[in-house]
Amino acid sequence: MSPRGRPPKFGRPAQLVALTLPQDTIEYLQGVDTDLGWAIVKLADSGEGGDPDLPPPQTAPPDVALVPIAKHQFLIVVRAHEAFASLPGVDLVPLGHGQAFLAFRSHSTIEGLELSLIDRLEGEIPSTGDTARLRALRDVLRSWRRDQALTFHERSIVVVERRSRARKVAR
Repeated sequence: MSPRGRPPKFGRPAQLVALTLPQDTIEYLQGVDTDLGWAIVKLADSGEGGDPDLPPPQTAPPDVALVPIAKHQFLIVVRAHEAFASLPGVDLVPLGHGQAFLAFRSHSTIEGLELSLIDRLEGEIPSTGDTARLRALRDVLRSWRRDQALTFHERSIVVVERRSRARKVAR
C-alpha cells in the first residue's frame, strides 16, 4: 500500500529550508528553473560527485502544457503563479500540485489572451521570473494557434465551491 498524501516534490526525502539570497543569484536561478527549489536541485544534481544510489531527479512540471482530458482533447495547464493569475480575461482553476488550467471569462478568446500577453510584455516591466513565464506562454500559444492540427474551443465551466460554514436558518 502506498503512503497517503502528496508525493515528495523531488522524488526523495526533502526538508524545508529558508534562504536569503542576493537578487542577482535569484535571477540566475530563475533562468535555470522558475521554481527556485527545482533550480537549486538541478544545479546540485548536475555537479560532479552526485550520489549514484539516489534515483535520477524528477523534472519540474513545465510552466505551460497541454494536458489530455479525453481523446483528442486537452486543457491548457499552467503552474499556478501570479504572473498568469493577473492576465485579463482569464481565471486559473486549481488542479492541485501547484498547477491550474486556464478558464476564459465571457467573450475571451485564445487570440485575446495572446494579445494581452504581448501588451503586458511590451508595456509594464514584470519581474524577471514573470517575464520568462509570460514569454513562454506567449510563444507556446502562438505555436499552438499556428498548428494546423489544433483547434481551439472556448467553453464555459461551472465551479462549485463549498462555503466555509453554512448558516442555519432560524425557524
